[in-house]
Amino acid sequence: MVTPTGPFFTRHMIAKTEAIVLRVSPFSTTSHMVTWLTPDYGRLTTVVKGAMRPKSAFLGQYDLCYTCELLFYERERDGVHMARECSPLNTRLPLRRQWRHYTCAAYICDLALHATLPGRDHTEELYELLGATLDRLCAGRSSPEVLVHWFELRLLQLLGYAPHVERCLVCRKGLSAERAVFDAAKGGALCLDCLPHPVPEHVVPLGPDTQSLLRQWSGGHALSLLRNTVVSGKQLLALQRLTGTMLTYCLEMRLECRNVAMATLRCERGEL
Repeated sequence: MVTPTGPFFTRHMIAKTEAIVLRVSPFSTTSHMVTWLTPDYGRLTTVVKGAMRPKSAFLGQYDLCYTCELLFYERERDGVHMARECSPLNTRLPLRRQWRHYTCAAYICDLALHATLPGRDHTEELYELLGATLDRLCAGRSSPEVLVHWFELRLLQLLGYAPHVERCLVCRKGLSAERAVFDAAKGGALCLDCLPHPVPEHVVPLGPDTQSLLRQWSGGHALSLLRNTVVSGKQLLALQRLTGTMLTYCLEMRLECRNVAMATLRCERGEL
C-alpha cells in the first residue's frame, strides 16, 4: 500500500469508491494524473504519486478502461485529489487484443470525460452506461461502430438531448413512413414540407429506416437488443452524421478523438 504523508493528508478524509479510468496523463517524471468516472463522486481527478517508480504499489493497478476500487484523500477546493490505494476490479484485457474495439473504447471514455463536469449530476446512470458498453465491447459480441453510436445516443438522452423522431416538430405530422430531416437546434425531426431554406448545417437527412432504429433504441433496455439488431451501412452513415451533429451543436464538443475512431473503423473495412 502507498500511504502518502504530510500536512495535506492529515486534513482530508479518505473516500472509497468504484471508478472507471477515463484518462491517464503524466503529472511529473514519476507520477500520473488520472481522471475517473465514479457512481458516488461523479467525475474526479487524482494525482497518483510515484506511479511510475519501479517498485510502486500502483504499477499495473489501473489503465484506460479499467474499473477499479479507488481510495483517495478528498479535497474540496481545487478538485484534484490524491490517490491513496487502487486495485483493479475489471481490467477488460480482451480490449487490448482487439484494436478496433479498443479504439472505440478509448473514444467513449474520452466522450464521457468531455460530456461531464466534476460533480455528481447524471453520473450514476452514466457510470452504469459506460461500464455496460465497455463490457459489451470487451466481449466482442456486437459491432464496435454500432456500440459507439448507441452509446452516443444514450449519453445525449441522459443529458436531456434525446432526439424526438415520432412527429414533425412544426406541423406535428407523423413521420413513421416518410423521409425527413433532423434539426439538432430543435432536438427533433422535421418533415420535408417544414424544412427551412437554406438548410442550416445542423440539419441532417433522416430516412424512415433510421427513424425506426432510433425509436427502437429509445427503450430503457436497448443494450440487450443489440445482439439481434442488424444495422445497415446506410443506417450507420446516417447515425454517424446525426450523432456527430448533435454532439457538436448540443454539447459544443470537438470531435478529433471521434474522427480517429471512425477513421480506424473505415480503414478496417478497406475504405481508406
